[in-house]
Parts: sequence; structure tokens; C-alpha cells
Amino acid sequence: MRLRQRVDASRRPILPREPGYRGGMRLADAALAGSCAAFVLMPTVGQRLSEGEGYGEGPRSPLQPPGFAFGIWFPIFALAATDTVARLRDPRPDDEATRWPLASAYAGNAVWALLAQTGRHRVTPVALTAAATSAAVAVRRLAGGGAGRGTTSRTAGLLLGWTTLASAINVSAEARRDSAHEDGTRATALDVASLTTAGAALGALLRDQPPGGAAATTAATWGVATTALTPSRPRLVRVVAGALGATLVGLAARRR
Repeated sequence: MRLRQRVDASRRPILPREPGYRGGMRLADAALAGSCAAFVLMPTVGQRLSEGEGYGEGPRSPLQPPGFAFGIWFPIFALAATDTVARLRDPRPDDEATRWPLASAYAGNAVWALLAQTGRHRVTPVALTAAATSAAVAVRRLAGGGAGRGTTSRTAGLLLGWTTLASAINVSAEARRDSAHEDGTRATALDVASLTTAGAALGALLRDQPPGGAAATTAATWGVATTALTPSRPRLVRVVAGALGATLVGLAARRR
């Protein structure tokens, strides 16, 4: 009788796996969890590795918002951790489209934090641009396949808005270091070009107000608005930053 049951069991057809099947997602889950942990912890770990030097040793850009504006990282970290835990505890089929892009965005930001805090500022624009691109892929995939989780869209959107602006700031800082006229007209023109390029990229990516679009607009507007309101920044930079913030808000309101 037992032999017949074993034979019958061996003849049962192998059913296809469901899209949310966990067994086939172990590598992706591990990559997401590991990159998120590195993303959240690297600012602290990197500071220890750099013996307390922190981010302040690198070149400065007039595009950089004031210190208090960087408090936006706290909700970004909290949302990223919350979203990752939710994905691991309760996987859904629609998580798959954004799993690798978010893992790449987290990893890019972790690499940037390590590079910035250990003095390797030359390559920080590359890391940030890669992180922003990955966040953009996540947002566009949300637009193509449904809203997904609320935490996912907000995390991807905040990362997109803030890291796109951060990429422009890092490019500006490096351009100023290489410029022979660090405080002159040429340097300011490079600052404005970096900022307007970042704004144009965001405007194109958020043209149809995808899931996460409001979060991206909020993050970017927060950055440029605080820069525009900082008296120590060059007048032209403040004007362009203020105009960019107003444009992003206006475009978002028009799409609703």
C-alpha cells in the first residue's frame, strides 16, 4: 500500500510556481535586505571608518541646502526599512518589479556614503547618479504595473527626488574644484546648468504623475526651496532654485 502511494505521488504533475513564491526569490530578498541595511547603517559605519572626518571635508557647492534640510534622510531611512521588512514578511507578486531597482538604489546610496566619508569625492557623482537612475527605474515600473505598496512608492519617490538633486550638487562641487575660476561667472554657470538639468530630468520622469511622483516632487522641492531661502548662496543660484521649486510644484498640481 505504501509503495503504491509513493508511485502515485511520483506521477503527480509538477504545478507551476505562483508569482509570489518565496523559494525562487531568496537571492533577491537577500540582496534587498542587505542593501537596505547598508543604506541605513553606512552613514554611521562610514563615519567610524573615516575616523570622524564625516562629509564636511569634501568640496562645497552653492547648490547644497542648509544643514537642517538633510533631516529628510530620517523619513527616507524609516520608509525604506519599513518597506523592506513588509516585503520580506508578506511578499506580493507586484513586489518583484521594483525589488532589484530598489536594492540597486540602496546600494548606490550606501556606496556614496562610504566614498564621501572616506574622502573619495571624485567618484561620488557616479554613485549618486547610479542610485538616482535605479530609483527612477523603480518609479517608472510602478507607473507601468500599478501603485504597489504605499511604502514602496513613497520610498522610491523620495529617493528619486533627493538623489537626483544630490547628483547635481556633487557634479557642481567637483566642477568647481576643477574650475580655474572657482568663484567666478563660469562656476556659477556650471551650478545653474547642473540644477536645471536635474530639474528637467525630474520633470520628464514625473510627467504623468506616477506612484511616488508626489514624494519625489516633495523631496526635490524641499531641497531647492531651502537653498533658495539661504542668504549666503549666490543670487542667481537662489533665483534658479526658487524657480525650479515653483515649477515642480506647479507641474504636480496641474497633473492632478
